[in-house]
Amino acid sequence: MNTVFNILPIYPDESLACYLLRLATSESVPGIAGLIGHLKIGSNNAALNKSVELLASFTMQPANVLRGAMVSPTPAHRSLREKFARLASNPLCPHCLREDGHFKRGWRHGLVTACAKHRCKLVDTCPSCDQTIDHGRTNAFFCSCGQELASIKPRLAQPSEIWVSAHISGESHEEPGWPTLGNTKDTDWKSFDDLIFMFGNYSSQDTGPTYQSRKTGKFHSVEQGATFLKDACTCLAGFPRAFHEDVKRRLETADKTKAGLASRLGPWFRAFRALTEGAYPELRAVFAQCVAENFDGHDSKNPWIYELAPAHHLSITEAAKTLGVKSERLRAMLSNMPGASGLKANTFNTVTQEQCASFRQYLGTALNQLEVLKRTGLNESVLKQFTRVGLLPRRSRPDWDLNVHRPYDVADVQAVESFLLGLTEPDKTATQTISLNDINRRISTSRPAIDEIFEHIAQGTLQPINAGAVTHLGQLQFDREDLAHIIGNSQAVTLMTAEQLARITGWKPETIRHWVKSGHLAGEPKETRGRVVYWIGMQAVHEFMRRYKVVSELARQLETSPKALSDKLHRLGVPIIGAQVVSPGVTRGGLVELTQILVRRLYQPQLNLLDGELPVHQFEELALS
Repeated sequence: MNTVFNILPIYPDESLACYLLRLATSESVPGIAGLIGHLKIGSNNAALNKSVELLASFTMQPANVLRGAMVSPTPAHRSLREKFARLASNPLCPHCLREDGHFKRGWRHGLVTACAKHRCKLVDTCPSCDQTIDHGRTNAFFCSCGQELASIKPRLAQPSEIWVSAHISGESHEEPGWPTLGNTKDTDWKSFDDLIFMFGNYSSQDTGPTYQSRKTGKFHSVEQGATFLKDACTCLAGFPRAFHEDVKRRLETADKTKAGLASRLGPWFRAFRALTEGAYPELRAVFAQCVAENFDGHDSKNPWIYELAPAHHLSITEAAKTLGVKSERLRAMLSNMPGASGLKANTFNTVTQEQCASFRQYLGTALNQLEVLKRTGLNESVLKQFTRVGLLPRRSRPDWDLNVHRPYDVADVQAVESFLLGLTEPDKTATQTISLNDINRRISTSRPAIDEIFEHIAQGTLQPINAGAVTHLGQLQFDREDLAHIIGNSQAVTLMTAEQLARITGWKPETIRHWVKSGHLAGEPKETRGRVVYWIGMQAVHEFMRRYKVVSELARQLETSPKALSDKLHRLGVPIIGAQVVSPGVTRGGLVELTQILVRRLYQPQLNLLDGELPVHQFEELALS
């Protein structure tokens, strides 16, 4: 027989094995084996899956329709996955068989134990012979003992069985008191039967499992599936109330010394979290809300838990990370701040998001020294002067305060900015000014005099004179004459480094530093940014030039070499002082005292040594220039 005699179409919701058995009955052949035995196709599930094209040609049905009706690892319909399929038994709803005349493919799923339309349990055992109804019988509508399958009276099903069976079979059905999840799409990461299977596997508490969890989804009988669903769906009955109570019960009975939902709820939570990422939004939202309402919140790595919760919690660790402080300090503040209650026992002392926001706002009311310097543009020495004169108080805070390392209040900094910027006189003109940051390092005078300047600034009697807009305090400028009036010495109001003096005079910076170290040039060494900087006042420079003449400069003016001039000065008995030894026999920066040249009537002998080319009055002018 190359093809069937009676062409019977396969129903959209009919399973492949049941269709072949129904077709065999219409052809009056004994069962599936009798129908396709001559095609050398076995009657088991694996053999049927490998021969879909041949079966399509034999039954005169589209191959894609037969392929969608078969049980396989990657079926066209999710309810016929081999993971959950019953491959031997053939349960049925007698009412549907009598009304529709065929077996539905959803009945082969191990977790489908009821008919949602007739609210009855599926029948998988013949009441007459007490044998399993399977595909090996010879007639689709009768048991091997002769019992008509459509006349069997089924038992009523439980709501959990009806709810699960309807969702897996893809039927449009809503069960009162159960989640209206709808049917998930085939493209979902996890299917509904996976979710229920995991619920049942992890539904027992750690204190005593009620049954051995299953590693496989095979349920060979309807009773096995019904027993599994009874426990798996307990928390979903009366949704969402029962679900709330179940989560609360698990949290109350769990080990409260453990941190995190995964530790407190165990594998039940891990399974649920994995199965609800991006699917089942209703169940996901209720789980998030009931966990947040009944838990102390120590699982902030799962922020979706708190999406719909009225009280958003953060762990101490996460809150401290958000605030940028150490968790130990945050815990100390929660324990010691005025009005705080003691730390709760066996909890992780979580912080609500509202508390975290208030702490963040409180942290924003204080600044540390670096933050003040960055905001105001001042240098550290000026900031210390402001603290000394009382312009900017340095607050003392208790050890538990989150701002203990931030001694400056933002309000105090704002007050200083408002005070000094308000004193600025934009209309006043000055020929020379000194910036606020340069007062400490550009004025060559005593420390008390500089302190007096900052006291005048604090009192408002010394005012800035910026002509343009000022954005921060470091830009403020002061009249040099006003500063000189306070300290009483106009020449001392300018300081410069050895490098700056070298650019003006042409002397080498290292030679200038050597003169300062040797005591020939008055200067003050200060450490700036990890190196020593020599600050020299103009008064000291003038005093140096009135007393000494640099040998190299004198030689250049006399149009001779420093070496020749040094030799001739030695012959005259004029000492060269302040020279820096660069290498053996080589010196630099030699000085000669002007008194050695101009006193004791040494003009003519010296000029003779200089070949008598310069008159005495010209040599004297060069020496004094």
